[in-house]
Amino acid sequence: MRLVAWYEAGGRATWGLADDRGRVWDGGRHTGTDLAAVQAEIAGDAGPGGFLRALALPRGERGWDLAWGDLEGDGRALALPWRPPEVWAAGVTYEASEGARRRESKHGALYASVYSASRPELFPEATAGRVRGPGEPVGLRPDSQWQVPEPEVALVLGAGGRIVGISAANDMSCRDIEGESPLYLPQGKVYDGACAIGPAVRLVLRPSEAVRAREVAMRVWRGEREVFAGTTRTDRMVRSETVAD
Repeated sequence: MRLVAWYEAGGRATWGLADDRGRVWDGGRHTGTDLAAVQAEIAGDAGPGGFLRALALPRGERGWDLAWGDLEGDGRALALPWRPPEVWAAGVTYEASEGARRRESKHGALYASVYSASRPELFPEATAGRVRGPGEPVGLRPDSQWQVPEPEVALVLGAGGRIVGISAANDMSCRDIEGESPLYLPQGKVYDGACAIGPAVRLVLRPSEAVRAREVAMRVWRGEREVFAGTTRTDRMVRSETVAD
């Protein structure tokens, strides 16, 4: 089940749940609860499972309000599905990433040592106000000439660091700033619109759902022309984790 948020044509902000068949239930309208309260419940002790069990979700074909495609039509617009207080990122997690840092940075040996170290590279990516949602423009720094999107798997953490959901994310990077010195990493990573999340958060009921191998894909268009397409898989990361249900 996926948590999603959107704006109605009249401006009403609401949230809902979308199943794997593309049916959407307008949770905000049915329960009168806003997204902030929903987020707190999912992230709390009850977790996603307790949250879903407490809802009177429709059975069968009747009772669903919309289809997934309706969330971007008739004046509706998708919104940020989860408002994180902060976002952290992990760097140099793929062999291709380690090779790129060695080529692009004046201090490539440092990235090589992080790639093979037991302690990963973790860094702040964004505060709440810097995160963008589906369809919103990401930010670009005027003092950077080389800025790239980076598709990521985002883990949504709840109480005690428990993974309660996963989503897609875009971690923007100023490669020229970061390449000058690792000490410039905050400037190359943390700025308005440097992170985007969405369009939905898939709720995680069992720990193994979060760590199983997943494909990550990215396509870049300029106007009507596709200029880049690529994929990778999370099981190609240098670090792995096994979680029992």
